[in-house]
Amino acid sequence: MSSIEPGRSAVHIEDDDITAADFAACAAISGEAPEAPLGIAFVIALRALLGSKLLPDGAMMLSHRVTWHERPRPGRYRTEMTISEVDAPRTRYQRVVIAYRTTPDDDRHRSVITQEQEVLWPVIA
Repeated sequence: MSSIEPGRSAVHIEDDDITAADFAACAAISGEAPEAPLGIAFVIALRALLGSKLLPDGAMMLSHRVTWHERPRPGRYRTEMTISEVDAPRTRYQRVVIAYRTTPDDDRHRSVITQEQEVLWPVIA
């Protein structure tokens, strides 16, 4: 993608089954309690980002913020990715903020997790 613009509409939607095995694997890596590892948010965001094929080669993550609105639990979720902020391009990179909103499959109006990922996005002429 040669230029990126912020917008309210989703640039990608990822439907995902988060299983007890996913929780256990995440907990083993992070050292958290296996019944509710908060780090599972990063797994959800990473699956959506990889599924989107949006991130260009050479992009660099600057920061990642997560807000949990409910206790994590296994289930089927939908994550919508949007581009929430874009700075003007500089010489080689521009700052882009990717927003993620994860809802349970059975209630798309209820946010379970919201996340923001700040990225240095390569400027491609």
